[in-house]
Amino acid sequence: MITLNKISKSFSGERVLKEVSLSIHSGEIICIIGPS
Repeated sequence: MITLNKISKSFSGERVLKEVSLSIHSGEIICIIGPS
C-alpha cells in the first residue's frame, strides 16, 4: 500500500493540488484527471 498525505502542487504560481490525501492498495489502478 502507498499512502500520500497532504500533497500540494503548483505550476507557475497556479495551485493545482491542495492538501490531497489518498491510499492506494496493491492491485488498484488510480488516475487523477483534470483540465489541461
